[in-house]
Amino acid sequence: MNNSKTEHVKLYKSMVELIFEYEGHISEKQRKILDKKIEEWNLSREEAKKIEKEAEEKIIKPGVGKKKSILEEVKHIIKDKVSKQDTDLYEKADMIEENPNGESAVEDISELITRGRRLIREGRYEEALECYDRYLNIESEDMERWHEKGEILKKLGQYEEGLNCYNKALEINPTYLESLIKKGELLVNQKKIKEAKGFLNRALEVYPNNKELQGLKKKLSSME
Repeated sequence: MNNSKTEHVKLYKSMVELIFEYEGHISEKQRKILDKKIEEWNLSREEAKKIEKEAEEKIIKPGVGKKKSILEEVKHIIKDKVSKQDTDLYEKADMIEENPNGESAVEDISELITRGRRLIREGRYEEALECYDRYLNIESEDMERWHEKGEILKKLGQYEEGLNCYNKALEINPTYLESLIKKGELLVNQKKIKEAKGFLNRALEVYPNNKELQGLKKKLSSME
């Protein structure tokens, strides 16, 4: 196996492990991303399937699924009562009702982040958080906004909640560098040594030359 192929196998393994760590399974969206990488890196389907199976056995204990979050439990309870379409209509109706100028809900949604960022600059973090919450209730797959919400929560001293937001961003894209760095930084600062060590090792397999990740690994080593 040549060096390029070896490196691609390592990268694919790291991507898959990150997916299982954050989400517990490979979603349809992530399957498409992985399939694209298999083709791009000229990996065999058999080889990719073996890597995925090994990663699942390594990260997820046999017979035990990823623990559901409170939010997921709530979603399960209301699933049969309220359709996604109805939920979206309620969200948009609320936004139209709050808009005295009669502008479209879509325009209001796009303005929420602009307003939220302005509030951040003014140090009004709790108000900014409300804007991000409303936005993410509708645009729940926006990786960058989840990351930014994590930054707001960190400024408010809500570190575990911020960590959950970085994890959400990484569920959507397990190789999103900004959230990899910020999660690693948070784990190191909270002195979660074992968790931080495993996390940074996997992140550095994807970004071996990243100075910030290397710096966090060095800082962590000094704490052991």
